[in-house]
Amino acid sequence: MSVENLLDTDAGGRDNFSRLLYAGRISLAIGFTSTIGMLLIDISIGVISGYFGEIIDTLLMRVTEFVMLFPFLIFAIVLNAALGDKIKNPYGSAIILVFVIIILSWGGIARLVRGKVL
Repeated sequence: MSVENLLDTDAGGRDNFSRLLYAGRISLAIGFTSTIGMLLIDISIGVISGYFGEIIDTLLMRVTEFVMLFPFLIFAIVLNAALGDKIKNPYGSAIILVFVIIILSWGGIARLVRGKVL
């Protein structure tokens, strides 16, 4: 390990750190994009539900609980398999995966935001 090569080099002399960054770019993009999308939905629904209360609060929290009922992993695999071939983009499967993660993962933080607003 040296200052020039943070994770050293392989037998061919290639830098392992740059290879790791290059290989992980899709995973990092999926993670960051889905987190930002999730937070936008979470904060919006939580603030609206906590601020307006009564009927709107009850309706939004029931929708949130309904979304949280789905088993995430099974539903994500089925949706990705069903919709993955529909997009003729090289990153089509990644785009579908981002939307599936956003749709299925927003419930918990929305409830926390609602509790803070109340």
